[in-house]
Amino acid sequence: MKTLKRSMTLAMLALTNPLSVYAGDGSITAKHWDLGTLVTTFIQWATILGGIAALAFLIYAGIKYISSSGDPGKVEEAQKQIVSAIIGLAIIILAYSIVSLVLGLFGESLTGTLPTIPTSTE
Repeated sequence: MKTLKRSMTLAMLALTNPLSVYAGDGSITAKHWDLGTLVTTFIQWATILGGIAALAFLIYAGIKYISSSGDPGKVEEAQKQIVSAIIGLAIIILAYSIVSLVLGLFGESLTGTLPTIPTSTE
C-alpha cells in the first residue's frame, strides 16, 4: 500500500508539474512561469479535481439511495450524502466565482487575458 501511495504521488507530481515540459525531441525543457501563472494553474486544477470528486460523491450517494430498498436508515444516510455533495459542489463553484471576481477587479483572469474595451481618442 505504501508503494502504491508513493507511486500515485509521483505520478500526480509528474502530470501536474508546470515547470517541466516534454519538448517532443526527447529533451525536457524548463518553462518559465511567474507566480501568478502557477497560482492560476493550481486554482484551475483544484477546481477541476474538486468538481470531479463532488460529482463522484453525488453519483455514489445516488446509487446508495436507489439501492437502499426502502430501509429508512439507509435512505436517510443517502439523502444526507446527496445534500452534502450538492453543498460541496456549490462551495467549489462559489469559491471559483469569487476568485474570478477578485482577479477581474485587478484586471487579471483565471482563463487568460481579459479583453480590453477600445476607447475613442477624440
